Amino acid sequence: MNPTSRVATGCIAIAGAALLLSGCAQQQPTDDSASKPSASATASTATERAPYDNTCDGAQVVISGDGDAHELGDCATVPIVSAGATVTLGKTKALVVEGSGNHITVTGTEHVTLLGSGNTVTVTGSTPEVDDQGHGNTVH
Repeated sequence: MNPTSRVATGCIAIAGAALLLSGCAQQQPTDDSASKPSASATASTATERAPYDNTCDGAQVVISGDGDAHELGDCATVPIVSAGATVTLGKTKALVVEGSGNHITVTGTEHVTLLGSGNTVTVTGSTPEVDDQGHGNTVH
């Protein structure tokens, strides 16, 4: 290969690499608006706030949704992470209340754990074992 061909081949290889690499370059925004978050076009609803669907999977359900009313049948384990909610439940084995200011009615449960404060739990049926680690809670 003669020197002219070698130089031409090298120039073509460099030009090809430059073209390939130019596609990897990140363009910078010309103003600050591209880096600022913008509002979503959709409205938020109460069901979109809840991280869970409040449905028993056969073993447990996590009740969420601050200030909402929830009604559920029997479910083995029910943690409640709401605040200011009204919850009506069927029979459970374990009820765990992590939120505050909830009004809960349960048909029957074996164990109630209260981690939040200002909750009222009304149990119909036999008196459950209660572990109250919060403040200002009532179970009757």
